[in-house]
Amino acid sequence: APRLVSITGPSQVEEGKTLDLTCTTSVSNPPASLSWSVAGETLEEIKSVVERQEDGGWVTFSHLGQHPVGQHNLTEVMVECRAVNPAVEHVVKNFKIITITKPPGVPVFVGNLQREIIAGTTLDVTCTTVGGHPPPTVRIYKESEALLTELQREGSNLTRARAEVLVSP
Repeated sequence: APRLVSITGPSQVEEGKTLDLTCTTSVSNPPASLSWSVAGETLEEIKSVVERQEDGGWVTFSHLGQHPVGQHNLTEVMVECRAVNPAVEHVVKNFKIITITKPPGVPVFVGNLQREIIAGTTLDVTCTTVGGHPPPTVRIYKESEALLTELQREGSNLTRARAEVLVSP
C-alpha cells in the first residue's frame, strides 16, 4: 500500500467557484485506487492516472476540478482523498480544509448625510456592510484621505465602521 497520500492545491476558493485539487499517492504495488469526498459526500467517476515508477512501483494521481463549492452557505469545506490498495485492502487517506471566501455586501452609510452641517463641526459617520468571509475591513474616507476608522463586528454577519469627520466648507 502507499505510505501516504498528499493533496495539493489552493487552501481557499471563492464562493460559487470550483475546486482545483490534485491527490497523489506515494509508491504502491499494485497501483492504489483513489476516491474523493467533499463535505462528507463521496464523488463518483473522478478519473485517476497511474504511472509506473523506475523502482517497479506505481504512483496514482487524481485531479478534482469543476466541483463547485459554497452552495450551502458554508465558510469552509473538508475535502478528503482516500487511496485503497486492492491487494491488501489497506486505506490511506488525507484531508484538506478549504476556506470559502465571500465578498461583503455594498457598504451603506447610516443616517442622513445630506443635511446641512455647520463648518468646524465634528460629525460621527457610521457605515455598515453585511456578509463577507473572512469579515471585511471597512475604511471611511474624506475625499481621498483615510480617516481613523473604528471597526465592530456584530454577530457573524454585520461589520460596522465608525469615524469622526471634521466638516469643512
